[in-house]
Amino acid sequence: MISRSILQYASKSGIKKSIDADNISIFKNSVLNSLSDKTRQGIIVVLGKEKSLCVNELAAHFNVSRSTVSHHLNVLKEAQVVRAQKMGKEVYYSLNTRYIRRAVQSLLVIIDSIDENQENDENERSDHEYSGIS
Repeated sequence: MISRSILQYASKSGIKKSIDADNISIFKNSVLNSLSDKTRQGIIVVLGKEKSLCVNELAAHFNVSRSTVSHHLNVLKEAQVVRAQKMGKEVYYSLNTRYIRRAVQSLLVIIDSIDENQENDENERSDHEYSGIS
């Protein structure tokens, strides 16, 4: 079970890492929420291919209004999934790959911890069954 305490885990490379409950909230409050919408997922895919686009250029890829794309970009920007850079009168958006990578790595830490806890529970059950303890 994940608690407020720091979770320790051994990564595949054997390096010890930890994550606390504050880092877990990254997913609950922003990253996962920002990725839950199909239009935002599409924006991420387009930005992955095109590198940097303004709202009008992004809107051309979707069957939604410019204001809808702008709303989705604001959600992604608040979640730090995209960066905004003003050039002249336009704002250009690009993926914040460093933050996305960090968020995914933190999520993997959580999953590794859950897997480890489940394996420990299974081993305890097996030990109890083998020794006849119920």
